[in-house]
Amino acid sequence: MTFSTTDNGFRSKCCYAPIRIGRKKIKGTSLSVNIWICCNCQKRDVNIVKYSKTGPPESTRDFADED
Repeated sequence: MTFSTTDNGFRSKCCYAPIRIGRKKIKGTSLSVNIWICCNCQKRDVNIVKYSKTGPPESTRDFADED
């Protein structure tokens, strides 16, 4: 199974690894929402941080969907 990453300058906060988009079904309904999944540990609905080539930043701010 091949996964394509869509990090676009962001990484997961847990492993500082690339992230991809997944889907999460809301219990009891027919709705599903998009969530971020860590490509390293497969943890779902992770917080994301900005990517920098020097490594993980010392202090980061969590990003929220503001659309």
